[in-house]
Amino acid sequence: MIMIILFSTPINVSTPGVYELSVTAVLGTDGIAGNNTRATNLVNKSVVSVYPYTQSFENGSDWISGGAENSWALGTPAKGVIQGASDGTKAWVTGGLGDNTYNADEESYLKDHVLILQTY
Repeated sequence: MIMIILFSTPINVSTPGVYELSVTAVLGTDGIAGNNTRATNLVNKSVVSVYPYTQSFENGSDWISGGAENSWALGTPAKGVIQGASDGTKAWVTGGLGDNTYNADEESYLKDHVLILQTY
């Protein structure tokens, strides 16, 4: 079941910085309280005001990979289908940089920083 809760005062992450977000769900019949809280950091590095927005990975990356059986890798891919990056030489790919696929039972992700999009 997915439940969406809207707060009367939304979180304000418009100023560049690191924001800690912690969410706790409490259910009266829950016998395992140890898995009720999830925390993460939101990173706002800048305001996007130039469109189209693009990002190159040539000078490193602020992106974070994680999850179960994580196989994400940043570098120059040499795969059967993905032979390079769309910009420069570096890209994020699953299964490592060689001609491998993602891992069995992989449930992984890439997490980027917060983007504040301004209208023009």
